[in-house]
Amino acid sequence: PCVDAQNKTTASVRTMMIDSKGYLWIGTADNSILRVKISSVNFNKPEGTKFEIFNSTTLNNDQLLFNIVFTIIENENGQICFGTQSGVYIYSYSTQKISILKYNDRINLVSDVRAFCFDGQNRLWMGTNGVGLLSFNQQTKQLRAYTTKNGLPDNSVYTILSDDKNNLWLGTNKGICRFNPDQGIVRNFSLKDGIQNYEY
Repeated sequence: PCVDAQNKTTASVRTMMIDSKGYLWIGTADNSILRVKISSVNFNKPEGTKFEIFNSTTLNNDQLLFNIVFTIIENENGQICFGTQSGVYIYSYSTQKISILKYNDRINLVSDVRAFCFDGQNRLWMGTNGVGLLSFNQQTKQLRAYTTKNGLPDNSVYTILSDDKNNLWLGTNKGICRFNPDQGIVRNFSLKDGIQNYEY
């Protein structure tokens, strides 16, 4: 748990990320996001650290229902993206507000998002729990889904890494997958290939 001595709150931490402005963002399992400036932390007395708390109550917005925050990433514009049990949310430093990500400029992207990754073309890739792999073009706001119909071993994707050959490495419920979206090439790795477990 993460304990804020001054605000007298505790939280179950699921993920953390330090952004380009030197803030530590903490995603919790308690419908809240915490933030603190790293330079303000006294590491000799960390119990005195005061966190900013972002949730529907502190932001006065009943639509911000994060539930569990699984992953956090910063995009090229310096915005902070949160993958949650209730979809994707974005924090803007310019407006100091959090909003839900939309595609086609109107439809809320509501999926159980577990992983983020930006590739060499600056596409945002999202691993979901049961909906497959999603690709979001930040300029056109277009969304594309890849599932077992496209060759993935499973529709639950918990981790994503991009390599220098434009491959995406996916950790799923049924092993590891190497996926090249531009060539449409999929290579799935199972126990027969030497991996130690199916779930990654």
